[in-house]
Amino acid sequence: MISEIAFDLAWAYGVSCTNIIPLQGGWINNLYRAETESSNLIVVKEYSARRFDKKRIKDVEAALGRQQLIQKAGFPCPYVYTAKSGGIFRFINDDSYIVMSFAEGINENHLSVNLLQLESLGDTCALMHKMFSDIPVENVKGYPINGNKTLSELIKWYEDFSTVGSEYANMLNHSKTILDSLDSEFFDKLPKGIAHEDFTSDNVLFNKDSVSAVVDLDCNKYSYMWHDVGRALLSFALENGKLNMEKVNAFICGYSNQSVLKKSDIIDALRITWCIEMPWWFSPETYKTIGRKVLRYRSEIEWVTENWFELEEIMRYV
Repeated sequence: MISEIAFDLAWAYGVSCTNIIPLQGGWINNLYRAETESSNLIVVKEYSARRFDKKRIKDVEAALGRQQLIQKAGFPCPYVYTAKSGGIFRFINDDSYIVMSFAEGINENHLSVNLLQLESLGDTCALMHKMFSDIPVENVKGYPINGNKTLSELIKWYEDFSTVGSEYANMLNHSKTILDSLDSEFFDKLPKGIAHEDFTSDNVLFNKDSVSAVVDLDCNKYSYMWHDVGRALLSFALENGKLNMEKVNAFICGYSNQSVLKKSDIIDALRITWCIEMPWWFSPETYKTIGRKVLRYRSEIEWVTENWFELEEIMRYV
């Protein structure tokens, strides 16, 4: 596939590449870094046909178009190349690929990230939401959403999941109690708009004291915007079963440079993250999987499950 991509890059983009090497990352998809003849670094992301049928590719192409818009407006994310034919995607056999500029920086995690980086992360998250808000939402994937539909989908998930066996009884019991406490008003009060939808530690690059780039925006869609906030805090501020309040405060401070973010918003952000991600991580498949990333994500959502009704008390110390 590497040789086929190299040949197609020259034909479709007029770019001759050397030193095409695989990169870590991606879920079934493949990433490659290459050096162009003018010494520029680019990233090639290959999308597996096992995960991305033609409809999903169309959604990704639209999301990448929005990435192009906010990148042009100054948001720190990779530049997405357009081929000579005018499209973002190129197709080789059943798979497809895109080309982006290479983003410098390193990944941090909940243990290594510092307070300056967390403040910058909050500022960057708010800037992203603000830039996305300038894009019309009527034809964006996910639009519109409402509380009744979201709640009914969660209840349907619970009914399906509760049939798989008693080994999940603890999480199911907690989940049932939470679902019984929810109503459509919880969802309807939350701010909605275009969000990253995968705002994890894997998808943010840092320099010494600030965010250098946000990557993997190809999942962005119309959603509950606080999902990005809750996901970021679970990824970066949850340590040994407790929220690091200094880090939470740093994120709030940074976000508030661009837009208002209150303590009560953090509670809502953690809860909407549970509502969106709980069906992803509570499944027979993920409980059989021992991969490090899956375990981390699942444990974060389990933490929200177990602390749902204590979040107000926890946030008193922020």
